[in-house]
Amino acid sequence: MLNHITIKNLAVVDSLDLELDSGLTVLTGETGAGKSILIDALGLVLGDRADASAIRYGAERADVAAEFDGQAPLIEQWLKDNDLDSDAQCLIRRTINAKGRSRGFINGNPIPLQLLRELGEKLVNIHGQNTHQALLKKDEQGLLLDNFADLNSTRNELNQLYRQWKKKSSEYLQLKEDAAERNAKLDLLRFQVQELTDLDIQENEFKKLEEEHNKLTHANRLIETSQAVYMQLAEDEQKNISYQLNHCLNEINSLAKLDNNLSPISEMLTNALIQVDEASSELHHYLDSLEIDPQRLQWVETRIGNIHDYSRKHRIETHKLYAHIEQLKQELDHLEHADDHLEQLLEEVADIQIEYFKLAKTLTKKRHKTSKILAEQVMQHIHELGMQQCTFEIQLKSIDSEQPQINGMEIIEFFVTTNTGQPLRPL
Repeated sequence: MLNHITIKNLAVVDSLDLELDSGLTVLTGETGAGKSILIDALGLVLGDRADASAIRYGAERADVAAEFDGQAPLIEQWLKDNDLDSDAQCLIRRTINAKGRSRGFINGNPIPLQLLRELGEKLVNIHGQNTHQALLKKDEQGLLLDNFADLNSTRNELNQLYRQWKKKSSEYLQLKEDAAERNAKLDLLRFQVQELTDLDIQENEFKKLEEEHNKLTHANRLIETSQAVYMQLAEDEQKNISYQLNHCLNEINSLAKLDNNLSPISEMLTNALIQVDEASSELHHYLDSLEIDPQRLQWVETRIGNIHDYSRKHRIETHKLYAHIEQLKQELDHLEHADDHLEQLLEEVADIQIEYFKLAKTLTKKRHKTSKILAEQVMQHIHELGMQQCTFEIQLKSIDSEQPQINGMEIIEFFVTTNTGQPLRPL
């Protein structure tokens, strides 16, 4: 269903914003009022040929956008298959510039014109003078038969099975083609993994080594300055900050008895004294942990150098080396078990095929039965129009293939003859 259409600078239209409700919408007006422009705009947004002459005089670009309901199963699946789904929305846009170049977008994604046409054929049938009718296409004829037979859900299920089969088959064939290169790649991967495993790097190790190296390199300064600060905080009983703060606190407390306005200051000094005592304690623990260790510093520098060497050799940043090793291990495991994966894929392909052909057989049976009923009803209406010599027939031609097909194992085609003695021909 078309919900909304916006037209800017197309033909004589400056700007048009049209909201549509469900059900039948009729546009009326005298000749030249612009009714056909709306149809032309819809055709453009669905992939019709465009040129610069369609742009409104004086404008640099024409822009048409249409919003459709994307919840129909066929449309929803098409959008997903082409990575264009966006919360059940189907927003199509087409722009044309002064040079006649056009661009198409679906749900904000730039797409080739062919995809625009493909989606357009599924969304809208435009019936007009000299307009190609979708009914002439075999795929559309098949859809009409399935719709008449209430087989849309079965057809969609078959489509889904086909896509699963196609995906698994492609994976299997790709893996089989890669088998020739697999052995050479295996040797290289085994060497790389073994070499990096010998390095035995741990997650976040390089960052920790850099921090430790910085600490060991500046150990003398850290110790000297920390000791000096600790002396000022707590060591000298008559001069340290704790002693002076405590003295100030006692003085303020005595004054606060005379004036309550000093009570908040007393509270602040109390908190400051607590903070200084805690800082002194933490700094004391920190000093206990510090030591000057030339041997450890040498080991850390050697370790950092080794990691740098491996990073340069494998062309990977040092902080990404651990993740790189894990990725190589996964690739190696995948290649070493490729034969098992091949067997698994082959089994999956076979299982999907069995399920597909079982459903396809059911669909074929129902199509054959319903095609006769639909053909009889079409013939009845044709004869009511006075075309007594006309014959209409729906033919289902089996597809000679052992592989699943997207819409089933037969081609559905409408045949007709309007004169006695003439053979049936495709519609």
